[in-house]
Amino acid sequence: MGTLTGRKALVTGAGVGIGQGIARELARQGAAVVLHFAASQTGAKEVAAEIGQAGGKASTVGGDLRLPADCARVIDEAATWLGGIDVLINNAGVTRAQPFEETTEVLYDEMFELNMKGYFFCAQRAVEYMSKGGSILNITSVHGLGGYPNHAAYASTKGAVIAFTRSLAIELAPRADQGECDWAWCRGGAEICAHARIHHRARQQHGAAGPGRNPGRHRRRGGISVVGRRELDHRRDIDGRRRDHRADGALLGIESGNSTTGPNEGCDAVVRIPRDKLVYNFNAHTPPVATITSGDFITVETHDTSSGRIHSLADFEEFIRVRDPLKVNPAAGPIYVEDAAPGDALAVRILSIQLGDYGFVRALPGAGVIQDGLREQPNVMVQAVGDNLIFGDKWRFKARPMVGVLGTAPAEGTVYTAHPGAQGSNMDFNAARVGSTVDLPVHVPGGLLAIGDVHASMGDGEVSGTGVEISGEVMVSVTLLKGKAPKRPWIETEESWISTGQGELLDDAVHEAIEEMVSILIRELKVDRTDAYLLISARGDVRIGQSARISGCDETACVVFGKDVVRLD
Repeated sequence: MGTLTGRKALVTGAGVGIGQGIARELARQGAAVVLHFAASQTGAKEVAAEIGQAGGKASTVGGDLRLPADCARVIDEAATWLGGIDVLINNAGVTRAQPFEETTEVLYDEMFELNMKGYFFCAQRAVEYMSKGGSILNITSVHGLGGYPNHAAYASTKGAVIAFTRSLAIELAPRADQGECDWAWCRGGAEICAHARIHHRARQQHGAAGPGRNPGRHRRRGGISVVGRRELDHRRDIDGRRRDHRADGALLGIESGNSTTGPNEGCDAVVRIPRDKLVYNFNAHTPPVATITSGDFITVETHDTSSGRIHSLADFEEFIRVRDPLKVNPAAGPIYVEDAAPGDALAVRILSIQLGDYGFVRALPGAGVIQDGLREQPNVMVQAVGDNLIFGDKWRFKARPMVGVLGTAPAEGTVYTAHPGAQGSNMDFNAARVGSTVDLPVHVPGGLLAIGDVHASMGDGEVSGTGVEISGEVMVSVTLLKGKAPKRPWIETEESWISTGQGELLDDAVHEAIEEMVSILIRELKVDRTDAYLLISARGDVRIGQSARISGCDETACVVFGKDVVRLD
């Protein structure tokens, strides 16, 4: 039985991204889950089906949470299916980057109605079902704690969520019983979830000034939990400013019974790397731009492969004229991980990927599988609109965000971010997506991690030499694994192990990826080399990462092997 067995949860905005991840984690811990969706019905239903196939209990409900009537209906339908609600996770939201002077009333209202109004009226209805206790978690953002250019309206909504949460916690506090306090955690979001009783007692003890600092851990004995801000570790960002925040995104753990559970124990720090702190190569002698400890969260701001020089079709000619093939795919960093030493591994878990407003796909002379019969200007601009991509104003398809470049410094020499290496770099695997963990070898003290080259979507092979190249923000957690250095990077998802390989020829890359998967299966399944090889042939999938025939750049391949293989003896 899971630690949340018997809990009944509704997750709003669960058709994509963080909401899907929260729903999966709730179900993994034993809760019954209803996934709310607005436009992303397919994504919600896919996750609900996945949960059901794994033996869990999940359903879906649609609704426009900008409308109070729909908020009430969604809560009521979820409660009917679940037989009540004792966990509400307000996650549905929208962000639009727009200069303050260009923000229209329509855009302003769109964000406030979903990001704040929806939270308010969902919580209002859900409380009616929580007479015996429950948890309300409001997902917010670091934008609500500090100023960010072109996000005045969005930051206002997130600041409002924080104020709403604090007020709600104080107002609902008298409903808590006389026992100790309940905790719920929403790691990785800008806020920490704390029991309303903490605020109630603090208000009694400290007056109207509000809750005391660092309330600490409390055990659950009933009542309603509401997201409330806990005093966070003060860390200096690389620009020297002191900040008190967490990164965007969320990883979930909720307390059940008398112990706090979840995958995010003991990490309170976050570092933000702005996109002007970048490198075009991995090298042991490059000074780090930030220092972190194992378990910390990092938010990296990334440029597209052009380093932000392409904004329209008119920019391609000049970009191609000045393009340096060794200065593409800029990566944020490098980042020094305390206590990391040669022979260790860095487990980099991708928690969220936020896309910029637009990107591009292009082909260059001398690069790509096809060189003949193309238009004179083989370039297309792509708009990112919600969960969709608009390809040249002619085609629409779902975004499929991934990270192309993750790596550490080699022991000797230089690996450019344009190229793959045994320590990572430009691997270009679609498996490097939200929810995946990429294990990287450490060859030098501190590892010197760097991350970049976000794609809004990339076909396996990246046959023209580009996917949908786009700027973005990536939030990861980094865990140091002492003495666990892999020969080369490998990736783990909830469903699969994924080995990687590279070579001048695709055949060589495939061979290396198969050899690496043999080693993984020997370790994970305790089989011999022969059975590992035959299992790969029977159940493994060989996939292409990058095969664009770029001069001097190795091809990459991977093997995906599902974890659903079960030993019978």
